[in-house]
Amino acid sequence: PPPPNPMRRLLLPTLFLACTSGAATGDRDAAADATTVDAGVFDLPATGDLDLLFVIDNSGPMEQEQASLVDEIPALLRALTEGLLRDRETDAEVLAFAPVQRMHIGVVTSDMGAGGQIVPTCANSAFGDDGILRTLGNFASIARRCAARNPSVQVYDASLPNQLEQVEAVANDVACVAEGTDGCDFEQHLDAALKAITPPESPLRFQEGTLGNGDVNAGFIRPGATLAIVVLADEDDCSILDPDLYNPGSTRYPGDLNLRCFNHPEAVHPVSRYVEGLAAGRDPRRLVFATIAGVPVDIGTPFGEAPDFAGILSDPLMIERVDDDNPNRLETSCNLPGRGLAFAPRRLVQTAEGLAAQGAYATLQSICQSNLAPALDAIVERIARSMAAHP
Repeated sequence: PPPPNPMRRLLLPTLFLACTSGAATGDRDAAADATTVDAGVFDLPATGDLDLLFVIDNSGPMEQEQASLVDEIPALLRALTEGLLRDRETDAEVLAFAPVQRMHIGVVTSDMGAGGQIVPTCANSAFGDDGILRTLGNFASIARRCAARNPSVQVYDASLPNQLEQVEAVANDVACVAEGTDGCDFEQHLDAALKAITPPESPLRFQEGTLGNGDVNAGFIRPGATLAIVVLADEDDCSILDPDLYNPGSTRYPGDLNLRCFNHPEAVHPVSRYVEGLAAGRDPRRLVFATIAGVPVDIGTPFGEAPDFAGILSDPLMIERVDDDNPNRLETSCNLPGRGLAFAPRRLVQTAEGLAAQGAYATLQSICQSNLAPALDAIVERIARSMAAHP
């Protein structure tokens, strides 16, 4: 009998992706089961290098969602390093690809402060965690062996012995730095990701005119590697252009702090900043942008497919409105009983849409599910495609 989930069995050859001359330009997914073309036509060879950046919402309500993510990291790493993804229930092979040979993993949080404004939950109101790769471990964890401090970049190298032990150690250490809910409630996922990877020589500027953290986070990004950015969030991005947006006493941006980004979109950075900035300096085919956020479960991206951006953004649950029953917040986009609420991640979706239009790979997964295994499987498939050779 067929597997109980909708995943198709895909085979991504070691040196190239399957494709046909009849596939639409940019529509690589349509060719998943097609015959291959002559390997001599590929202008972007396959890579064995992966730089994987997790952008973790570390605001107060995220404890359960973080736990659901880190529970799946061992399986994620095993799939990437083995080049094989199996159905979780039937053990049937659903994806085969060239294994990752060298992997760098880093974690940043959504806490970029509050523009220097004194507001609740923002311990460092000026910069927050500032897009710096995390090293502070959850050393109080009972489930994991966490050191107080960890390397900022976790490294897997297939040329070294004891690969299984490497995977186990890396998964443990990533989980240790990914957990924690003491961050600012004003989430700036996109600016955190952008600052983490932007070299200081870039013209981009961040809070108080600071430069990108490419030197601070040295050793993470490698030329030619696939860069995969995975955002875990229960609210949309609110990366501020004008710090006065977070000023509780602002006369320019009055109203409830919780609704400032919704009511004053002119005070946040345009999405184009992230579409251009995240793709800068790399072939967009070597970029994966994945979100596990407040997209309703039934409109999340199916395994092996590109997102239906127009359908997602036009879905009634993805339209932002003030909640009539709770006027100091927006209506929820999805809700898993017993866990936190989630809200429409429109800016995250629009960023993914802009990057995909350039040739990057994107997937939009729902945070409103207790088991995030399907979301991580979909991300593995996008990464495998990005790392393969391209015409």
